[in-house]
Amino acid sequence: MKKRAYTPSNQGQLLLTALAAFLCFSPLHSEDYQFKLVEWIEADAGGQTLHKGETHRGVPLLRGQSASLGPGSRMELVGSLGEMVRLGDETSFTLLHDRQVRLSRGEMLLCLPPSESMPFRIQGPSTSFHLDNSGTIVTQVTANGGMKLVCLSGHPRLLVGSHSALLQPGRVYFLPPGQPRLGRNILIDLSLFIRTSALIQEFPGKLPTHRQMQKTAFLQAISIKKRTRLFVGDATSSDSLDLLLIEN
Repeated sequence: MKKRAYTPSNQGQLLLTALAAFLCFSPLHSEDYQFKLVEWIEADAGGQTLHKGETHRGVPLLRGQSASLGPGSRMELVGSLGEMVRLGDETSFTLLHDRQVRLSRGEMLLCLPPSESMPFRIQGPSTSFHLDNSGTIVTQVTANGGMKLVCLSGHPRLLVGSHSALLQPGRVYFLPPGQPRLGRNILIDLSLFIRTSALIQEFPGKLPTHRQMQKTAFLQAISIKKRTRLFVGDATSSDSLDLLLIEN
């Protein structure tokens, strides 16, 4: 059988077709928890940026359904309780249940509004965790199968296994694969991260916590006396981290 290669555009269209087919056979109730598409950005073969949000805005992602993005594709979705997620390219994201998602690969920005509902659960390839309270974080699947989180605003509470911690803006936290536990955390240059993150810079709209993030980054910048051009990269094993040198 001849295999068909899907381009980023094919993959996005495949997702929308699956959603449309599901809606034809499954009645949607107003109380059903879901995510709805807000922005959809793709780069075509010629490198041109295509904004598909206008024509596909409001398409729902329901329980059990996935968004699998190819190279150059990014999405922004909003959950039923006001949660915002931005998905990077080559990311696989699945809505499991109410406030429960799976990030199988890639990276995701999550903006949690104040809520008295249940904690927000994120399941990775080899670990999982919950987030309580409001705040903005970026989480990424690491090369060793674990996850890393960068707190951008607020003080969301991380619950992983039997451990809990209030996340601090400007710190990256590592969750090793296997038994859920909290690994090391490192202070990073928050202003640099904000300026270089595609999940922040390559979407047309600003995040609801934009001002708070900028204020926090400014206060951090004047409080750090000695700066380094080293930037935290990936986790290659349970004990090893990549440190990247940022050239001016």
